Amino acid sequence: MIPYPESSYYVERNAEIAANGEGSRYNYASGIKRPLFNAPALRGGAAIVFAVEGQLDAISIEQAGGAAIAYGGSGGDTAIKEELEKGGGVTARAFYVVPDDDESGITQAVKVIDALAAAGFK
Repeated sequence: MIPYPESSYYVERNAEIAANGEGSRYNYASGIKRPLFNAPALRGGAAIVFAVEGQLDAISIEQAGGAAIAYGGSGGDTAIKEELEKGGGVTARAFYVVPDDDESGITQAVKVIDALAAAGFK
């Protein structure tokens, strides 16, 4: 389980994927709007924030001393837009978008980059 400390949301990470690669590695709570993972990193004083696909990726960057948010795959651009629209002291000036190295990861990263650019970020 991966909790989202700033909300009552959680994600279940499935460690077992079928041998043929089918199935979801993450099971998101259904019927609940998925928030941005680690949204407080946007307001935590870091000038540069890594925007990554997976929650565990964000946790690893934070443990190494960086600042990171996880957009959690498809729909992540919407979560980022909504969080940035809240305003309230966003300290990030630039983002490094680091997607998973697969077709869906690259597709979603482009959407995230477009959402960040529309909000005026590098």
